[in-house]
Amino acid sequence: MMFVGGIYYGKGRKYLAVYNFQHDVYIKPPSSFGNVQHLDHFSYKRGNKKGGADVFLINDIPDNPGIKINKEVMLTGNKVHIDEKKPTLKLKIHHQSELLKIIPEMYDIQHQILNLPEEVEKEVILMSNADIAYFCGSDTANRHRGSKIERVEKIIPKTEVKYIKPKKMLTGGKQWFVPSCKLQANIDFGQGCISGWIPIEGASFDGRFFTNYLSSPDSECAYCYAKKKHKSFPKTIYEFDKKRLVEELSGRCRLDFEDWKLELGKPVKILRFGKRTETGMPITRRQFIGTLEAMVETGTKGVIPTKYLEYNKEIAELLKKTNSVVLYSIGDFDEFEKGACIHRCNNERRLEQAVRYNEAGVNSLLYLHIIGHKSPGKRENEILRFAKKHKTKVQLLPIRFSDKDLVEKMTGQTWEYLKGGSKRKRNQLMLPGFDDYGSYVFRERILGLEKIHASWSEMINSNNGRIRMCHHTLENTYCGGCFQTKGEITDPPPQDIKKIYSRIPKR
Repeated sequence: MMFVGGIYYGKGRKYLAVYNFQHDVYIKPPSSFGNVQHLDHFSYKRGNKKGGADVFLINDIPDNPGIKINKEVMLTGNKVHIDEKKPTLKLKIHHQSELLKIIPEMYDIQHQILNLPEEVEKEVILMSNADIAYFCGSDTANRHRGSKIERVEKIIPKTEVKYIKPKKMLTGGKQWFVPSCKLQANIDFGQGCISGWIPIEGASFDGRFFTNYLSSPDSECAYCYAKKKHKSFPKTIYEFDKKRLVEELSGRCRLDFEDWKLELGKPVKILRFGKRTETGMPITRRQFIGTLEAMVETGTKGVIPTKYLEYNKEIAELLKKTNSVVLYSIGDFDEFEKGACIHRCNNERRLEQAVRYNEAGVNSLLYLHIIGHKSPGKRENEILRFAKKHKTKVQLLPIRFSDKDLVEKMTGQTWEYLKGGSKRKRNQLMLPGFDDYGSYVFRERILGLEKIHASWSEMINSNNGRIRMCHHTLENTYCGGCFQTKGEITDPPPQDIKKIYSRIPKR
């Protein structure tokens, strides 16, 4: 998910407005803007729908803002001018009197604004009201709730959780693209990830309201392939229906990407938790335990990648009853997993929890992210020594890249260099000193590891030992079985290669 926003230009001041289609979700702006001051949270009604935004006082606009800026709002004299590349202005608003008196009532505009100097408050309200009128046009508020301006010493975010009913509880996934994958079905507990929903000072959750939590896509794991699919976490948590889940696990699930109406027709043997989101956090603990209980009834095994799951005796017993595997995701650097670290679930914490579950008799292991074209570095070697000391198994996961900045930060090489450049083969790069380096292939805007560094290949050997790998290339499929089944290295048939490197069909 990426935020959309606008820049407000006042008298010698610049503001960033970040938009949200949820009226009570508050925003943490991207770190690229540096230190900013949160001045205003406003909400409005567009017909029956309520939206909102946050306004920040900024110093400069960064070259790579990490946010889509779609308009500029300028205060000039007694008028407000709005500049957008693709104008959609339905209602022209110019004079301050309209913006301060008429417009707030038309759209039920409510401000929670800091106690500010009169001149600053006035220009923030003028520009934000004009922005709302520009966006909503003739679609004014229905069932009026009333406009107001609340002046406060400190803006305190308060967000009501919303549960939604999913069309289906289980979804398909990797097995459709990589048929040798043992993960038949996937379950998520919502459409958003907790890593983008971060606590600040005084944070609390009473089961209904989050207080002092901010939405922050900038805090989600930098390498996550599902980031663009995520929606606001507190507004997209799924209702849990254990009876329905048992039915789907028993075979009444629809997993086929080509025919979404086709039922599987047989019991799900292995269920993966969290295809797109983190499932191990306390906020969805009821759904987590309920899913394990349903699996006990159906005889389903689980594979649970996680950064957040803390040790819990009840969960440990259910994991053993279901013969499930917990894979603690271990990244290279905490800086690429900001949200998890803010939630106090950094790599060190994950290693501790993995050991605790192991000691309780749970099949708990490390899911180690690697830069697969290079030999293990200092950090990877430390993790591998830790795993050996605690007799913990390891499954390796080479990182695939879809972001140019991330490539350079994580590998020290530029995107163009790893991609191959115009003078190299179009799709595949053979890095210098081939005996020492792996290679990449560029398909569907993804830079994926094609040939693995010799050190990793020697480590996994036949891919059926204590250290295994989960990865696929044009030549080989590396399936570690998530330690639920035997690991293997296979040659995918041509039709499978086409699936692996093709886009996901639309539903």
